[in-house]
Amino acid sequence: MMDKKIKDSISDQRVDADFMRFIVDLPALFWNYHLDTKEVKFLNSCTINPLDQREENFLTDLVFAKSICVPMDFFRLKLFVQAMRQGQSALSVIRVTDNQGRLYWLKLYGAPLASDPRKFFGYVMEVSGSISTLHFLMQKELEAEAIIEQFDYPVILAEFDTLKLISRNSPAAEIIRFGNENFREKTIAQLLGDQKRDQFTQIYETCLTEGKWEGRLPFSGGGRDVVWGDAVLKKLRIKNKELLKLSIFNVRNTPEFTSENGDSTDPGVRKKAYVDRLCRKLLPAGDPDKVLEILLENQFYPGSYEALMLIVPSGKKYRVYLAGKAFRGKIADSISEFVQPLLEGFVQSGNDFRIVGDSFESTDPIDWALFIPSGIRSYFIRPLYGRQKLKGVLILCSSASNAFSPDDIDIFSLTDMPLKRALFSKRASRKERC
Repeated sequence: MMDKKIKDSISDQRVDADFMRFIVDLPALFWNYHLDTKEVKFLNSCTINPLDQREENFLTDLVFAKSICVPMDFFRLKLFVQAMRQGQSALSVIRVTDNQGRLYWLKLYGAPLASDPRKFFGYVMEVSGSISTLHFLMQKELEAEAIIEQFDYPVILAEFDTLKLISRNSPAAEIIRFGNENFREKTIAQLLGDQKRDQFTQIYETCLTEGKWEGRLPFSGGGRDVVWGDAVLKKLRIKNKELLKLSIFNVRNTPEFTSENGDSTDPGVRKKAYVDRLCRKLLPAGDPDKVLEILLENQFYPGSYEALMLIVPSGKKYRVYLAGKAFRGKIADSISEFVQPLLEGFVQSGNDFRIVGDSFESTDPIDWALFIPSGIRSYFIRPLYGRQKLKGVLILCSSASNAFSPDDIDIFSLTDMPLKRALFSKRASRKERC
C-alpha cells in the first residue's frame, strides 16, 4: 500500500507541477536503465558542453566516453557503468575534455527504485563551477590560521616587510598571552624579552639574506615571566605574499636546555645528536613500513610533515610504501602505476629535491589518484642515491599548501644517511654504528 505521505504529496497537483518544473530546469541529463532489457532511455535533452551534442552516447558507447575522458578517470566511469548494470547505487566525479582541450568536471549519480529494483534512474551533470568554488574555498583555508593550526608546537606568522603579527596557533597563544584584541597590533620583535629585543634587527637581516635563522630566544608573555625556546624564523611566500614564520621548540623557563637525549641549544650539536638518535632507532626496524613510521614519529621539527611515501625501484617496476593517517586504508600496490612522474629528473644523481606547492595545480596523475583524495596539498620529494644511482625516493606530505620551501633541505637531508643504512645497506653493515 502506498505510503500516506507520498500519496498526499502526489495528490497535491500544485506541488507536483512545481517540482516537475524544477526537474526540467536542472542542468542535468536524466536517464532510466532497466535491468531486464539492458536498455538506457534518456528522459530529457539537456545539453552538456563537453559531450559535443552526443549526450546519449556517453553511457552507451564507452569507446566515445573513453575518447573524451581523462585517462586516469576512465576506470571510475567504468565502475559506475558496472554498478548501474548491476542495479547498485553509485556516485562518481570524473574529468572530460572537449574537442579544444578544455577540462570539465562531470558528476554521475544513479540508484535503483526501492519499489522496483529492476528500474535504475540517474543523471549526469557538469559541476566544473562547483569544483572551482571548492578549490577557491580550500585555497582560503590555507590562510594564516589554517596553515599553522596543524602544528602541535607554537607557531606565529607575521608580515615579512612590516613584521606585524598576522596569526598564531593554539600552542603559541598559551605561552605568549597578548590579548586577542591587540595581538595584531604587535610586531614579532615585541614578543621577545628584553635580552634579545635589541638584537632582532640582526636576526631579521639574516632571514632577509639567508631565508632562515635558528637560535635560542626569550619570549615575553604579556605580564608573565619570560619563557625560553629554540626558535626557527623562516621566510615564506604564500599566494605571492611574503611572510615570516616563527616556530618555537623546547619551551622552558630557563635559557639552558638539556634532555635525556642529550639535545643542546646549539643547532649544529642538535642536528648531529638527531642523526645519531635516528640511526639507533632505524637500524633494527627491519621493513620499510616500520622505518617510515619511526621517521614520522621522530621529526627534527615535529609536525613538519604528516605523511610519508617511499618509492623503491625494483627492476622495471616500483615498490611503494605509505605511512601516516592520510594514507591509512590505501593499497600501495595500486599506486605504483602513478609514481613515474615523481621519479623524473632523479634517475641520475644531481638533483636534490622537488617541491609541489599545491597538488590542485599539479598535472601529475598521482596527485588526483592519491594525494588530493587523501587531503595532501603539498609535498617535498627527496631522492636517496647510492653509488651515483637512485636507490629510492622519499616524499614528505602535508595537508597545507606551500608547506615546504628550499630552505628545508638542510633539515630533511639529515635523514638521508640513517635511511640509506636502514633500507639499502647489507644486513652485515647495517649493524655498524652510524
